[in-house]
Amino acid sequence: MARRDVFLHLGPSRLGTDLVEDVLTEHADTLAVRGVRRAGTPEGVFRAAVELAWDHHAWGFRRRDVEGAWAEVCREARRQRRSTRAVVVSERMLAALDRPAVDLLLDQLAGMRPRLVLTVTAPDGQCRIGDPATDLVDVLDRWVPALRDPQRVHVVVLPGCRCAGETVRGALADLVGVALPPTPPRAMGRPPASVDPTVGPTVDDGERARRTALALSWVGALAASGVRVHGEPADLLPGTPPEAPGDEGQCGCQASSSAVREVTAFGSLPSASAWMEVCSKTSRRERRAAIQTCWSTSAESL
Repeated sequence: MARRDVFLHLGPSRLGTDLVEDVLTEHADTLAVRGVRRAGTPEGVFRAAVELAWDHHAWGFRRRDVEGAWAEVCREARRQRRSTRAVVVSERMLAALDRPAVDLLLDQLAGMRPRLVLTVTAPDGQCRIGDPATDLVDVLDRWVPALRDPQRVHVVVLPGCRCAGETVRGALADLVGVALPPTPPRAMGRPPASVDPTVGPTVDDGERARRTALALSWVGALAASGVRVHGEPADLLPGTPPEAPGDEGQCGCQASSSAVREVTAFGSLPSASAWMEVCSKTSRRERRAAIQTCWSTSAESL
């Protein structure tokens, strides 16, 4: 009998976590019919994350309030009916676990096949280099070696536009092998500030430079780690304006299930001068073309 897949969604993007929750809730019946179900309640998974992080005092819990919470989530994953071929666990607090806690988490999934799903956006003011909860490089450094196979790690890059929800839906549908109905285009009007980099307080040059440096380290880590990437890594660069809406009111990126393509090989890491060329581009389409040229040139030099 084939081992059951366990998709662990860790965030770390708050927006990505909210969008994943929306997709799982909206399409719960369709997913269940096709053998994909959630393990544990949101409250139970949250307590499991608190337990694994030994952070119960900070959240006002006694240790006995959270003891065994992760083991219970794992038992529920195993108790799912025989027709269940995959289970999903989503909690962004899990991203910050240290390596011993990651190993403990994975040990209790013995007999199942864990797969990691990360949803990321361009760095914002909350992201800091070396922060275990927000720095993608730090998250990958702890989780990829623990899983022993980078091809079991999936990073979904969300565009800074109204297509972010459709990107998540398309990526999850591809991962679990279930056709999910497209999300209707957002009604007329600008997307909320949380998904539109052109809305919100002005970012000064120093902060923009810090976010750009952090974003380039993320793209470099994706290239070097061998993980599977869904979406456009160029969207990690801060300040890339969304493209003009198309005829149907969607963004020019057209992040539909057919446009959310998977990049499985980047070649070697592009040079610093090549990345500077990427950053000099002002439109999203130009940056996308430049970043693909970086990888193609780098791969040809291998």
